[in-house]
Amino acid sequence: MIRTKFIVDYGDRSELSGIIMIEVVPILQTPESTTFLVNDWDLTKEMKDPINSKQVIWYKQEIDTMDAYLEQNNDFSMLGKTEREFKKMQLALLIDTQFNLFNSGLTIYRLNPDDWEIITDDRQ
Repeated sequence: MIRTKFIVDYGDRSELSGIIMIEVVPILQTPESTTFLVNDWDLTKEMKDPINSKQVIWYKQEIDTMDAYLEQNNDFSMLGKTEREFKKMQLALLIDTQFNLFNSGLTIYRLNPDDWEIITDDRQ
């Protein structure tokens, strides 16, 4: 869904490095919220398990606010419903990653917001 633009160090207790891909998988949806599983993968290695994984809950108001923002700032008219929803999820993940910062002003993996990009179909 999104990835780092370059190889980064991610090992807390070892010298691990790679290109980090983050994917979001909806696992439970109710009228009030959606629970997502967020997995971080190292694209430079064959892995069965993500390097990090956590559940995140987005409530109706957060989802509706993000959807309204995305609709106002993007043209989804050429996409079908499934493609549109996937693209919105990618954009929401990128926005959340770039703006949900630590006190240091850095993103997860201690990166700058511009160090992240959306994965396109032709590259990973």
